[in-house]
Amino acid sequence: MPKGVELCDGADACRRAVRDQLAHGADWIKLYVERSYFKNAEGQIRGRPNFTADELRAMVDEAHRNGHRVAAHSMTPTGHVLALAAGVDSIEHGPVLDAESIAAMVRQGVYWCPTASVLAAVAPGRSQSNPIWSDLLAAQSDSFRRALKAGVRIVLGTDAGGFAWDEINQAEEFGRYVALGMRPWQALRAGTLGAAELLDRQQEIGRIAPGYRADIVALAADPINDIHATEQVVWVMQAGRVVKSGARTD
Repeated sequence: MPKGVELCDGADACRRAVRDQLAHGADWIKLYVERSYFKNAEGQIRGRPNFTADELRAMVDEAHRNGHRVAAHSMTPTGHVLALAAGVDSIEHGPVLDAESIAAMVRQGVYWCPTASVLAAVAPGRSQSNPIWSDLLAAQSDSFRRALKAGVRIVLGTDAGGFAWDEINQAEEFGRYVALGMRPWQALRAGTLGAAELLDRQQEIGRIAPGYRADIVALAADPINDIHATEQVVWVMQAGRVVKSGARTD
């Protein structure tokens, strides 16, 4: 699509767009809930909604009715309120979480995927033309700590397309979560079993156990002692087949 998304207007058309995506093989539906972030008169960071409440409810209902989950691109409480009311399964990015959003996420069992690395990658450049990106980056730390303390289901992900994967080690995301208050084992769980639970694939991936896919990595050091060991993968097994062993790829 020219804009990287499928556009829709009105509840019926948005429901039809979800059906179109599913018909073409989509496993998940991701909704671009808001855009154009700014500070209001009270100094609060907010955004411009892309959809009405009826449109969002229609899309979430259609996805759920067909057995698929829904992720919401939502950066501020403007989007969170709409997305959570519509019944999404996860909030993606969400650097600005207010108390009401956190409470609703805990109450509804909604997951949060902070994608801290991508915000750190894009905020400096974007803030040169719009200072709000510096504010979004600054807000993320406090949001993370309060969400962690409240018991929000935090999972690890890095987003796609925000930065070149051959320039930034995606495993830095683990270290960012620990720096923001997680213990190393919590960060590791967020990137394995927690992520598998969000994907509703916890019976297939996310742990080492009989009958699972056998997607396994070996690290150069113990990540419980140093979470940055996740950035030094020395051995990889994918679906039971070794695809990287030391310096050699088989």
